[in-house]
Amino acid sequence: MKKKILLVDDSDAARGSTRFSLTIKGFDILEAANGKEGIDVLNTQQGIDLIITDVNMPVMDGISFVKEARKHDSYSMVPIIIRSSEDAMVQEGINAGASAWVSKGANSSEELLKAIHKLI
Repeated sequence: MKKKILLVDDSDAARGSTRFSLTIKGFDILEAANGKEGIDVLNTQQGIDLIITDVNMPVMDGISFVKEARKHDSYSMVPIIIRSSEDAMVQEGINAGASAWVSKGANSSEELLKAIHKLI
């Protein structure tokens, strides 16, 4: 059975490229454009195996999203990867409940896949 990943990022381009790289690796991808939409997905979907979120987003940022996702009984233990260029926010993300942090950059797709395979 394919693993299901929720991808939360306000950038259409970032979601598109990540969706593409993960889909060809055999993952099913659900998407949300901000943390609020991500919470809506968590409230309506079951069986999400991993969450990837950006930090800087409108409506609800990634740190707030992680905190809210951790309150959700079904997803309190699901691995969450923060993927962002805001490296200064790493500790805040970990404190919020993130399982891992992957910087956006030149090798970010490879690093993201490594993190995913370690967590699920």
